[in-house]
Amino acid sequence: MKELAEASADELAGKLRPLEDAYASWIAELDARRLAEPDLAIYKDASLQVVARAREVLGRLKDGIALLESNADARKAFCFSNRAMWQQRIRSVWIEERKEEPTRQLADVDIPKNRSWHAFQLAFILINLPGLTSLDHPDRSTGPFAGADLLWFPTGGGKTEAYLGLAAYTIAIRRLRSEEH
Repeated sequence: MKELAEASADELAGKLRPLEDAYASWIAELDARRLAEPDLAIYKDASLQVVARAREVLGRLKDGIALLESNADARKAFCFSNRAMWQQRIRSVWIEERKEEPTRQLADVDIPKNRSWHAFQLAFILINLPGLTSLDHPDRSTGPFAGADLLWFPTGGGKTEAYLGLAAYTIAIRRLRSEEH
C-alpha cells in the first residue's frame, strides 16, 4: 500500500505488472492442465468456460493498469486510496498492539506486512477502476460485466479492505472530477 501510494507515474504500472504476469501464467497453467488431465475431459465445456472467463478478467486487469498509466486523475485517486488504506491498516495494528504494549510507537508497526494487499484484493480493485472512473464505461451498461463484482471468502479473508480500497478510490476520483468542473 505504501509503495503504491508513493509510486511515481513512471513507476506505478511496473509495480502492478507482476500481478498481471502471475495471473496470465496461472491461466496458462490452468489451460494446460485442463487439456492434459484425463480426469477433466468430462468437464471439457465447463473448464473451457472457466479459462475463457479468466482471460476476460485478465483483460480487465490489464485495462485497470492501463488506466493508471494514461489517466492522471485515476492515478492520483489510486495513490490516495492506497495511502488511506496504508494509514488505516497501520493504525489498526498499532491500536491492537498497544493493548499489550502501551509504549508501542506507530513507526514500529509501519512495516510491509502490516500495509500490504493480498493479490486478490489488489486485482479486484484494479479490475473495477475503469468502471468507477468513466460513467460511460461498458461495466456500467448491460454487457457481460455490468452489475456488481462481489468477493466471497470466509470471515477474515480481506473482503472489507478490498471494498474500502475501492470506496476510497471512488471518493478521490469524484473529488478530482468535481474540482475540474
